[in-house]
Amino acid sequence: MSKELVKVDVSVPGGEIDKAAAEVLTRVLGAPADEAGGAFGDMVGMVRDRISAWRHINRLRIAKQTVQKIKDEGLEPGDLNALPLREVPAVLEAISDVDQDELSELWAGLLADAMSPKNHRSADKHLVAVLKSMTEEDALLFSAFVMSDELRKVMWRRGKRASRKIFQHKDDGEEELKRLADEMTKESGELIQAPLDYLHGKLAPLMPGERYRISVENLIELGLVEYGDSNSRKSASTQIPSIPMRHNGDLGPLVSSIMKAIELPEKNIARWRKFPVEAPRGFIPAFALLLTPKGKRLVESCQIKLPSELVTPILASLGDEQE
Repeated sequence: MSKELVKVDVSVPGGEIDKAAAEVLTRVLGAPADEAGGAFGDMVGMVRDRISAWRHINRLRIAKQTVQKIKDEGLEPGDLNALPLREVPAVLEAISDVDQDELSELWAGLLADAMSPKNHRSADKHLVAVLKSMTEEDALLFSAFVMSDELRKVMWRRGKRASRKIFQHKDDGEEELKRLADEMTKESGELIQAPLDYLHGKLAPLMPGERYRISVENLIELGLVEYGDSNSRKSASTQIPSIPMRHNGDLGPLVSSIMKAIELPEKNIARWRKFPVEAPRGFIPAFALLLTPKGKRLVESCQIKLPSELVTPILASLGDEQE
């Protein structure tokens, strides 16, 4: 098979297609130049055919994912509401160009939510624009952040239940209390292992070279998250010390408090920027981030949550304490 570049002599607006340009175009096709036909028009047609097939496959895959999410909610495709016609072009155009797993999941969640008869939301054009602006790595980080918080809350409830159970046996002696504590610790470790593996799997592509830092800034720029203390649920702007209003003529404490109020947010943000994501193996990933109202809307609309098969065993262990 010849490896020589095909001779191209086709005039287009702006000049002729030279041999180098022909090579680029044929490489896009994934075929040697002599197999591409040689005519620019033929190559463009083949590119369009390939792109059209690729976009169709993307739409079909996301449609199948949407069906699965619908069935997980106890619904059938025939139960769904149609999207308003005004929303169809933007959504169809957007999902046609998505061939990555996590972004596909978010789009499928958005479609399932928008068409569900249980909700009264639509495929909000602002959320559509947000999803179109996210990379696969942004989606992985955002999902891991949301799901880590969900897992932490569930395990906190389990820990609370364990404490109550142990307290109920406070009169049974030290050995029995230790046996109960060891038993529940072991059970918790077994229950949390699969969700932990799942979350660390999402973060794994982002950790080398701290690639997650780009996505952190992207998510902040998109208005989905802000730097903050995930434990206290306070952002930098809300972590301001109280300023004494009574100073008895001594302005020193008042000035000092004002300066602290000015400096504290900057110090907090500097710390959170230094350690926005911490994911040591064996622990629930920690994030120095908080969801914004816009981020919460995206979580609800895209149905971002841990897979039921991972969280159900933990919830079942709560017994009567499930909400």
